[in-house]
Amino acid sequence: MGQPGGQQWRRRFGTPLIARTQVAGACPGRGLVVTNRSGTFQLYAWEVDSGALRQLTERPAGTIHGVIEPSGGRVFFLDDPSGGERGHWTAVPWAGGAGTSLTPQLAPYRSSQLSFARVSGAAAFCGDGRWLWCAGTVTRFPYLVECPVLEDIGQVVVLAAATAHGYPDTLLAVAAGSGEVLARLADDGALLQPVAFRHGRVLAATDRTGDVRPLLWRPADGAVRRVDAGLPGDVVPLDWSPDGRRLLLLQTHRGIQRLHEYHLGTGRTRRTGDRSGSYGHSISFSADPGGYYHPRTGEVFALWQDGTHPPRLLTLGGPSGAVRRVVLPAGSPPRSHRWRSVTFTSADGTPVQGWLLTPRGNGPWPAVVHLRGGPHLVTTESWLPAAQAWADHGFAFLTINYRGSTSFGRDFQEQIVGRQGELEVTDAAAGRDWLVANGLARPDQVALTGWSYGGYLTLLALGRCPDLWAAGIAAVAVADLQATYQQTTEQSRAFMRRMLGGTPHECPHAYATASPLSYAAAVRVPILVIQGRHDPRCPPGQMQGYLSVMRDLGKAIDVEWIEHGHVGPRASAEHAAQVQDRQIQFIQSALATP
Repeated sequence: MGQPGGQQWRRRFGTPLIARTQVAGACPGRGLVVTNRSGTFQLYAWEVDSGALRQLTERPAGTIHGVIEPSGGRVFFLDDPSGGERGHWTAVPWAGGAGTSLTPQLAPYRSSQLSFARVSGAAAFCGDGRWLWCAGTVTRFPYLVECPVLEDIGQVVVLAAATAHGYPDTLLAVAAGSGEVLARLADDGALLQPVAFRHGRVLAATDRTGDVRPLLWRPADGAVRRVDAGLPGDVVPLDWSPDGRRLLLLQTHRGIQRLHEYHLGTGRTRRTGDRSGSYGHSISFSADPGGYYHPRTGEVFALWQDGTHPPRLLTLGGPSGAVRRVVLPAGSPPRSHRWRSVTFTSADGTPVQGWLLTPRGNGPWPAVVHLRGGPHLVTTESWLPAAQAWADHGFAFLTINYRGSTSFGRDFQEQIVGRQGELEVTDAAAGRDWLVANGLARPDQVALTGWSYGGYLTLLALGRCPDLWAAGIAAVAVADLQATYQQTTEQSRAFMRRMLGGTPHECPHAYATASPLSYAAAVRVPILVIQGRHDPRCPPGQMQGYLSVMRDLGKAIDVEWIEHGHVGPRASAEHAAQVQDRQIQFIQSALATP
């Protein structure tokens, strides 16, 4: 099946789009853009006034994270040649030239965020979740640390620390030179995340009330101000206006996003951005500090997308927050299927939200139930070429914000703690039943797919409720929790201890109950596994063990090994389309569809 032309769906994977942007704070004529206009996501020097882009990196696996220093002189990225998320922060001149390691004296490390002081340009980052690098000094901590932000002149750095709960529950203010802890803030065990440090105050996010809310903390005297913008759902602070008077807030309520500005003086909230869809660089709890307000004009830069429009950079303003201009456009993809928000009831009566795409014409159709990664994330209306490809080939596509997702309240998010996998699988089964009951899916032709945590849930669901599914695809997934604990990163081990109550030695029953390996014998349908050979989070060794057990049991399981880390082939448009084609062919064969 598919749309006229047969292979037009592939064009969506190669549609040029803008993935990230940032403007140099002290040199606003210079910026950084991450885009796939070369076919692979790379870093580009951005001449902000003219809009001209010049490619800076040419790494085969792509480069999807980068940051420009305030002076605009250099651009930094983590150079990890294997894609295994371990390497060195490396600087390349904005004007072009060879890269230089920031830390040649250190062994390769894992790190995801490099931050700068707005005035002095001093840099800081956390490595391996255990130490802070700042001004050339390494400070080690007895607990996990992440997300450093520097005050304006770079003498103090604030970072998130997981001191008691396995997630960041404390803000630490640390002296940049000595590593001495100067002040700390805890919020009754709530999740705390720093966003920016300006004018002596830290802009942070906390979920103390059950929903994410902005918070201002002054480390010098401990003063705390809680920001109530009067909005339901999660309200994540994204950025501070250049004059320090306004906060840019991203509201996500039951999977729907809106952008707002909050005036610190008047306490008034004004919506900015008059389009449905998704805004900003991230849909998770944390946000990239900076990059939303133009340092000189104060305009709001919004990276906007929806189900039929790839991400492009807009400016917003005026009383209605309407689009002023398109700063960096996206390409023009083939005609696409519109997303529709739906809600169904899970087995215990809990409402669960999801997003539905259907082919043209009338159902029922063969169907794909998709489980995204996370678990503590949320799917909003976004540009997903893979979802469009399924609809092009005659499949109904339903992606679910299962229990554990953010923006539905703390209870919805935290119900899965201590019972990992149980409620998520229940919600997936309810989504499948809803499709069938509403004449959207054929009961014997519903497949289950997922990436990362969604891949783990796919394998678990295929074993725990084998009669519901006709096939499954699990990508960059965990199949054996006990083995994964021994092989994965320290951050992932902390997450597993929190979710399952301790280590595998302390809680063997919990790990076995939540592990797909324990249900291998019950699986009845064909499975395709897509796994990265260099994945540090869902390591290949534990998956090799699962594959061996499944083959010994005579199960129909195939594997596609990819030479990537956890990000997989998504950095390359061509490879992503190839992997999607492999999935479509697998499901068509398993479901006996044309």
